[in-house]
Amino acid sequence: TGQISVGVCKDCDIAKYSTTLGAISSQSCVACNAGKYGSVVGTAESSCIACPSGQSQNQLGQQQCVSCIAGYFQSATTQTSCKACSKGRYSNTAGLASNCPLCPIGFFSTEDGLTSCQACGKGTYQNEEEKVGCKDCVKGKYNDETGLASCKDCLQGRFLDQTAQITANSCNGCAKGKYGDAVGLIAATDCKPCSK
Repeated sequence: TGQISVGVCKDCDIAKYSTTLGAISSQSCVACNAGKYGSVVGTAESSCIACPSGQSQNQLGQQQCVSCIAGYFQSATTQTSCKACSKGRYSNTAGLASNCPLCPIGFFSTEDGLTSCQACGKGTYQNEEEKVGCKDCVKGKYNDETGLASCKDCLQGRFLDQTAQITANSCNGCAKGKYGDAVGLIAATDCKPCSK
């Protein structure tokens, strides 16, 4: 009666499907969309599986999704690309499925897609998260370490009239006949005369 045995029918390739009844060539097989993958021969578009968060796929008819590389993330499913961590954030983990962690206090990042944050240098500090730079130590303070959230005060009897200083030696002693009874003095005039 003109019917052909079911055994003669050929499957579409993995990650492709066909909804055509009585198809006569592989051209009726449709590849899974970008953002999806297929692990079996399918008979419907629902045979294609959405890429999970933390992964993407930008090509048609693929058998797997690709994990986001470090410095990137993807919080949604069915995506064709990953997003770069924004400035002030970083990720050293592949396959990150949520927004990138914030650079902590004492650290910063100036570019998108970084895998680590940079420590604030000597003479600077950062007391907030998710920042793209550091603040200079103000007068009366210095910083001789990196990655700190605050600067150190010049000790009593000393003053500092410059910013962004990197050593305690930058703090000047009060002149002979004067004293400083507070920390963090910012000028020689902050030193008080000794009483006679």
